[in-house]
Amino acid sequence: MNSATAESPSTQLWFDVRDPATGPVVGRYPLHTEADVDAAVARARDAGTWWAALGFAERARRLDRWRAELTRGRDDLARTMRQEMGKPLSDAKLEIAMALEHLKWAARNAERVLGPRSVNASLLTINQSCRVEYRPFGVVGVIGPWNYPVFTPLGCVPNPECSCPRLWSTPATPNSSVRTPRPSRNAGPRPARCVTYRSGRTRCTSSRPCRS
Repeated sequence: MNSATAESPSTQLWFDVRDPATGPVVGRYPLHTEADVDAAVARARDAGTWWAALGFAERARRLDRWRAELTRGRDDLARTMRQEMGKPLSDAKLEIAMALEHLKWAARNAERVLGPRSVNASLLTINQSCRVEYRPFGVVGVIGPWNYPVFTPLGCVPNPECSCPRLWSTPATPNSSVRTPRPSRNAGPRPARCVTYRSGRTRCTSSRPCRS
């Protein structure tokens, strides 16, 4: 039985996740508090500053290394998904393949789509130069659905190459997500390591990250 979590919670309350096909408990996870959310937001802000400073090329290299790690662990992740939410193994593997393809696209195209570029000036400002730049929003909350616990949240992570740090909440499939977004020290976005998991059963889950 798994009891993985991203950070040590301050709460003593826990909830169980059961195999929907057979019924036994397959994981036990903490109910995080508002203080846990505040701490996670603070860590994510620091990590986002570090990640944005790497630049497009280095972020792309790290996403590629992260994708390689996820590829090596895809069979174990697919089995975890089947155990937590009942998805057939073939569907779980397809979902992981979709997520890996999304990471590949982000690494290859983020600079082309979101990099700074010059644009034409109007006739009234023809003597001036114009430039468009995209800035990160800041900390972004991601709520993972039970039916696509890997692809849907992971689709949010690399956009744009994860220059915005994420907080990740997966009420029904926490272990699938715990296994998904944690790259090694030299691979992937550090903001993913600041992800915090909570059950979705506390009031702070949706409102607290917004206020933070």
